[in-house]
Amino acid sequence: MYNLEVAQDHTFAVGAGQWVVHNCGNFPQQADQEAKQLLNVAEPNFVGKWFTTIGVAYVEDSEGNISRLVSMNSGAVKVAARVNRLMGVLSPGEWVDPAGDGLDAEQNLLRYIEGRGLIIRGLGASRDICMDKCWPEIVNAGVIDVVGTPNRGGTWIPFWMR
Repeated sequence: MYNLEVAQDHTFAVGAGQWVVHNCGNFPQQADQEAKQLLNVAEPNFVGKWFTTIGVAYVEDSEGNISRLVSMNSGAVKVAARVNRLMGVLSPGEWVDPAGDGLDAEQNLLRYIEGRGLIIRGLGASRDICMDKCWPEIVNAGVIDVVGTPNRGGTWIPFWMR
């Protein structure tokens, strides 16, 4: 068995038999790490890092295309400078506006993804996932196996951190 990662193609054929293979990547770990990196972009001076959460999701559409989605908790979005700094490093179509007041970054992503026919391949956050709001929604969505960030309290740890 071989693990391959190809920069561009998601599904491709290999070998004389032209076997179809799937380029998975480690999307949970990537989402976790990128959320933490993007927090440093949004809050470069550490000022609002205690109340700003960045969420990153890698999703797959019905044609097998993988894309990245990024959101922030609703309260932190109210500071335009944070959003502007993030927009400076995101590609078009990656930003997900908050779905309402009082929502965390993970909740905004889950609500955006729901009903769009997208499959979550990785979900990460810049801080441990809260147990009261976000963790129950992740459990209800059935996506625990693709979460790359531990929950607060450490009762669940992603596979790549074990």
